[in-house]
Amino acid sequence: MAWALIPSGVFIYVALYAVVPMLPGLERLFGTAPGSTHLGISLPFLLLVLLSPLVPRIRLPVGTVVGGGLLGVGLFGILAGLAPSLEIWTICRTLQGAFAAAVPGLSLALLPRLYPRKHAQMAGFWVAGNVLGGGLG
Repeated sequence: MAWALIPSGVFIYVALYAVVPMLPGLERLFGTAPGSTHLGISLPFLLLVLLSPLVPRIRLPVGTVVGGGLLGVGLFGILAGLAPSLEIWTICRTLQGAFAAAVPGLSLALLPRLYPRKHAQMAGFWVAGNVLGGGLG
């Protein structure tokens, strides 16, 4: 678990931001008006923000919740790539944001347990990974 925690922040933000340069192409692919893909960017982040405070209340092992969140982000990213319409793409992207909410709060809460002597340093690496993920995405 410890080895996967730090790159998890990179993974979720790459997955959420990676589509930004492709938005004009997606609009052409789906035959929709310019700007019509905006919900595919804003809804995932909205759900990430709204659901993050609720995730710690899930009564499952933390590793299961974080792992399930990462799996959901990947799965719905693949499904979004295969979506036949803008509406299905937007739903898949929104679900990516919902699953992404399982990662940030629980990851930070785990750092002191997994890295008892270096938890502050690892929190810095985790935040840097989030920024890196957003930039790479």
